[in-house]
Amino acid sequence: MLNFVKLPIILSALFLYGYVPMVSGNASIDSKLVSTLEDSLPQLAFVEDHRAASNAALQLASARSRLGDTAGACAALGQSLEQYRKAVAKESGVSEAAISSVNDDSDGMEVVRAKYGCTRV
Repeated sequence: MLNFVKLPIILSALFLYGYVPMVSGNASIDSKLVSTLEDSLPQLAFVEDHRAASNAALQLASARSRLGDTAGACAALGQSLEQYRKAVAKESGVSEAAISSVNDDSDGMEVVRAKYGCTRV
């Protein structure tokens, strides 16, 4: 159920996901996108919209990667995975501990990490 607290956050996130990636070809736009996404992540976590927070963190990883900030991109990618796990736990009713015990050493995660230049430590 959508309430009025989440509505402005969700609308701004939809704008960011739809419009900004289409026009983000230069560094100044990417740096503005990074700033906006970093500001929206705490708000999304506060209202417990983990799915949107995961998507925003993934967009942040992509923008940081375009700016050449590999460490920041990898940190945002990890944050996206953490928020995704919280979303799955909330939506499925399975405990978060059970979901977080699933390792992320899959081939799919290796492909995603390689896209952003992250290495598995």
